[in-house]
Amino acid sequence: MIMTEQGGRTRSSDRFLLGIVAGMVLLVGLAFALVLLQPQPTYQPDGPPEAVAHNFLLALRQEDDARAYAYLSPTLQGYPGSLEAFATDVRDRVWELRAERRAVALNVVETRIVGDRAWVTIRETWSEPSGLFNRMTSSSTFDVRLERAEVAAPWLIVSADRYWAPCWESAKGC
Repeated sequence: MIMTEQGGRTRSSDRFLLGIVAGMVLLVGLAFALVLLQPQPTYQPDGPPEAVAHNFLLALRQEDDARAYAYLSPTLQGYPGSLEAFATDVRDRVWELRAERRAVALNVVETRIVGDRAWVTIRETWSEPSGLFNRMTSSSTFDVRLERAEVAAPWLIVSADRYWAPCWESAKGC
């Protein structure tokens, strides 16, 4: 291979550098494409308890207070009497009710139904940066408890181990 000098560099080293830059641009483009093409979580048709639990958690994460409020059982001792009261409870207890970690996935693991009561087990998986190229991933489960007034009535949430304000279960309220 014959190389000619141009300003102190050879053509082959210019091509090599150009290849590196093009490769980096391609990798950055692929990374953006992967992020943008990830499916966004969507609401499920209301009905079964696992759909109600999923929709409640999604509404909290998307800050759709009206939708999340609709899934609370009005039989709760500390039931917020209005959407505004619910929104205030959520805002005042954001650390209990909304995932502050950016990379959190919530998935239904199991549903148990006994009469007019149901328990939905949710797996919470979160991922956080751990160094320049590493991520630390952890997961745990929690339960969401639901009840319905009668067979044809909708399932409503009466308690949860996470993403919940315990004061909703207290006669004093929040």
